[in-house]
Amino acid sequence: MYTIFQKNTGVTLIELIVVMAILGIMASITTISFGSSRDKRAVETNARQFAAVVRLAQNYALSGKQAPAGATCGYSIDSWMNDDKYSIRPILCSGDIADYTETYTLNQGVSISRNKIVTFVIPYGKKSGASSFTFSKGASSHYVCINTKGEVKDSPTAGCP
Repeated sequence: MYTIFQKNTGVTLIELIVVMAILGIMASITTISFGSSRDKRAVETNARQFAAVVRLAQNYALSGKQAPAGATCGYSIDSWMNDDKYSIRPILCSGDIADYTETYTLNQGVSISRNKIVTFVIPYGKKSGASSFTFSKGASSHYVCINTKGEVKDSPTAGCP
């Protein structure tokens, strides 16, 4: 009595389906984590750009830069416009509001906390007003803090040191 053994080489349909399912799950997890890290990077980039603009306003005040509209006593950075814009505005010594502003727009759908103003007074760059600004997109947030000495720091955690 002869028994013929055949050796099967290859894979079954079920094995292929299982492998495809595992690859699909891994791809979806990678896509989700990539999207959240992209939001985090966009928020961080915009916060750091804002910190640079705050330092620019400080430099304007420390150097005594005068606005074209008249005698300038200081500079303010405000986020009152809407969720995706902020500006540097000269403070005129006459008490008038200067028409001249430098407006900046946030990129990639990032928003900034509204109705906040920080001011630097000429000639010493003394700070008054808001101490922190919050940037957010989706579940990601980043913070820019300006302490009483005028130091500007950005941080992924809430609260100013």
